[in-house]
Amino acid sequence: MKCLFINPDFPPPFVGGSVVYYYQIHQAFSRNELVVMPAKAPGDAEFDAALPYKVVRTDCMHRTNAVVPKWRKLFELWPQFWLARRLIRDEGGDVIHVGQMYPWVALGRFLSLL
Repeated sequence: MKCLFINPDFPPPFVGGSVVYYYQIHQAFSRNELVVMPAKAPGDAEFDAALPYKVVRTDCMHRTNAVVPKWRKLFELWPQFWLARRLIRDEGGDVIHVGQMYPWVALGRFLSLL
């Protein structure tokens, strides 16, 4: 089974309970079981290289604590949708896990319809 995890917040840094929680759960996955799609973060390339699974960072997603208007987050769902769709096509995907409700629950729902 392959899981696509979509969440803007992913280490580094380890800030917030859900970031640490999801990171700890993901340590049980191997490279061919999980793909993580988070926002870009300072120092992410070095951090991601050491992980046992694939991480595909995107510029069209902002971390939760970023000051971005809600309309912009909704507008950016479109390129996120196409990236996630490509990842599912190229990597496979049986499960879509969305780590934040707004606005990514809509993204997960649209992807599940495919």
